[in-house]
Amino acid sequence: MVFNRGIVLLSTDTDHHRYLIKKFEKENIFFDKIFFETTSVKPSFKTEPFEKKNLINFEKKFFQKLSKKINFKKVSFVKNINNKRVYDYLSNKKPSICIVFGTRKIEKKIIDLFKPNKFIINIHRGMMSRYRGLDSDLWAILEGKKNFVGITIH
Repeated sequence: MVFNRGIVLLSTDTDHHRYLIKKFEKENIFFDKIFFETTSVKPSFKTEPFEKKNLINFEKKFFQKLSKKINFKKVSFVKNINNKRVYDYLSNKKPSICIVFGTRKIEKKIIDLFKPNKFIINIHRGMMSRYRGLDSDLWAILEGKKNFVGITIH
């Protein structure tokens, strides 16, 4: 059975995000539209994950057999996920579900498009009760707090 109720993904174009897309497709859940954000917010403090070289090598090996092919007719690249193009698409198409994974903070005007009977689901790598932001799962490992390694879906 194919599940398709107007689903949009707001993300960035990385191997682990394409991995998620392929996992959804394997379960017959397809996105009507995918917006990949091409820029990120640069904080004034160091955010590089520890062991970056090891992480890059691990991901390269883990994802080497991953089919990275996705339907690019459904993909739009945008500098900022909160831009007018994304807003206009969401406003006109009125998807039932928006999944956010790996973007900057979504502005209120976009969130308001999904009220009251539609859903925005955010997938966050890490336990948000303890760690926020990029690579929060890796910071938990660095601090030896493996009980805070996980995923928050809200």
